[in-house]
This record gives sequence, C-alpha cells and structure tokens, in this order.
Amino acid sequence: MREREGFEGHIAGADAESNPDELVGHRELRAGLQVQGQRMEASAAEGRANDGGGDGDGDGGDDDDGDNDGERAAAAVLTARMLLTSPEEARKQLSPGSLAWWSRAPEAWTAQELLLACGARAAMELRRAVLQVTGFTCSAGVGCNKMMAKLCSGLHKPAQQTLAPPTSLSHLLEGLPLDRVRGLGGMFGQQVGDALGIRTVGELARVSERRLAGLFGDKRARWLAKVSQGEDDEPVKERSLPQSFGAAKTFRGATALKTPEQVERWLRSLAEELAQRLAVERAAQSRAARVLSVGISVVVVEDAASSSAGSGGGGAQHVSRQGPLRSDTHGGIAHAACQLYRRWLAAQPEPAGG
Repeated sequence: MREREGFEGHIAGADAESNPDELVGHRELRAGLQVQGQRMEASAAEGRANDGGGDGDGDGGDDDDGDNDGERAAAAVLTARMLLTSPEEARKQLSPGSLAWWSRAPEAWTAQELLLACGARAAMELRRAVLQVTGFTCSAGVGCNKMMAKLCSGLHKPAQQTLAPPTSLSHLLEGLPLDRVRGLGGMFGQQVGDALGIRTVGELARVSERRLAGLFGDKRARWLAKVSQGEDDEPVKERSLPQSFGAAKTFRGATALKTPEQVERWLRSLAEELAQRLAVERAAQSRAARVLSVGISVVVVEDAASSSAGSGGGGAQHVSRQGPLRSDTHGGIAHAACQLYRRWLAAQPEPAGG
C-alpha cells in the first residue's frame, strides 16, 4: 500500500466551516505548522529588533514571561523549519477555517497547543518511518491525555492522523457514541446507556455525578464524570512484553467452514503462522508458550420446521477451549489445536434427524 501524498492530518471537533475560529478541520498538518512557524519567526525577529536598544541588564519583573514566550516561539519555529510545505501550498490545501486556526497570532497559542503540534509532527514522522520500513500505512491520534489520543487515532482512517486540542473536546464528544470510548465499549457501557437512556458522551456529560453515584457507585461515578469531559489521569506506560500471541481468520457467508476436515485444515495453517511468531519471540526474549486456546464461532442454522414453530433464532455462538502446549513448534501447535477442537466436537449433541 502507498501512503497518500501529504500525510493528511485533522483537527478533531467540528467541520471547518462551522466554527473557523476554534474547532477546525484541516487536510494538511505540515502546511499549517509551516504558516504558524513563519508567523512566529517573524514575530520573534521583530521582538529582537525592538530589544536592540535596551541596556540588556536583565532587570525587571517581566523577563520570565518574555523567556516563556521566546521558548514557545522557538519550539514552533524549530518544528516549522523541519517542514517543506510553503505558505502558498498551505492556502491551497487548507480550508479557510483550518488556515485561521493554524495561523493565529503567536500570543494566541498556549504552551499545551504547541506541544500537541510538535507531537503531531513526531507522529507523522513515525508513520512515515513505518511506511518506509514495512510498506504499511497506519493512523495516529494526538491528544492531551491517553484516552483522547487513543480515541483520535480511530477517527480518520486509513493513513491519516487527528489532533484534538483542548478547545475541541466538548464539540468532539457531544455526538460521540458511548461505545467509542475506551472502557465503555462492552457490557458496562451498555449498562450505562440503558440505565440513563443515553447513547452519546455528550448526553453523559449532562448527567449529574450524584445521579451517577446512585446508579454505579462513587468510584465509577467519578470516572464517568471525568470521561464525559475528555479527562483521563491514566499514565502512558512503556508497552510491556505481550502476554499472548494469536492467529485468526474469519469465514463469512459462502466461505464458512462446513466440515470438521475443513476446520482442522485451517487450524494447521494458523498453527504455522503462530509458530513462526513464537519462534521469533523465543529467540528475542528466551521464553516459550505453555498454554494454547482455540476459539471458534459456530453458526446454528434452523430447519424450516423449528423456525415456523417459533423456537428462536440461530445466530453465531463463540466457544473456546484451553489446554497445555507441550511444544510451540508448528507440529506441536497443530496437534494440540486439533485435539482441543475434537474434544469440543465430541461433546456436541447429534443433529436432529441423524
């Protein structure tokens, strides 16, 4: 796959035309940073010229503020100098609202916004490196906390990235479904939605913490209240070694597996893929797998008689079986996987009529 030209980026929160002064969407991260960087560089140069006649003794209570402004400008300028897109290209590629957001005066940018912009640049470089080394594209998210960065990474795909400045959070979360937030995508999220009669994070934000505590307890109420505002205190930690490895394939419609022989053939194929990954892990980390789990989804198809009798629905049922793995080679994994499958199959009732 090829990365689309320009490594597209987005400001999360709203359509560019709906609120050009604050919550803007943009199509080219590099262009916006270039425009902002040149504005800050010009402002810094003007400031140096105005300071040329001073006595330079460093006295006065405003020096610290000046130093902070200079550091902010330097950070943005340093980032912008790494980019190649010209202001003319920026004006062609960006919507008016996006250009307005990126082209704000230097004093309008907070330190946090500048850090997020630099983080977006770092994310773009990482995505470029992944493409060059592996040939695969990827998406990324940049936010002021772990939850928002994770959320943003899934907003624009494929091969794009999204930045969520603090001013965009309320608009971004207003119509966001509950199940898009980490921690609310499963049973608990369903319970919250059903108990409150809501479906979006914006609706959750309008529920009092007192009511939440009455339904879910104090600890969960505090967490829900913070999440609804886009707040997250969980620290970003270095990824630890994976505790499991997996290989899977989905068969839908006409490709569904219909016989035990077909299932076992694919189990052996997946075992080969898994064995290769475990061999790399064993060589790199000197550890081996000791337990194997096999999961399958079974689709039960009703016959016409049982369906007309109103006995209920078919549908897919997921089952899994687990057992010891004595060898993590291809042969060892394939043998153990097929044994677990056969054990489950032997326990199934005979189909009606034979």
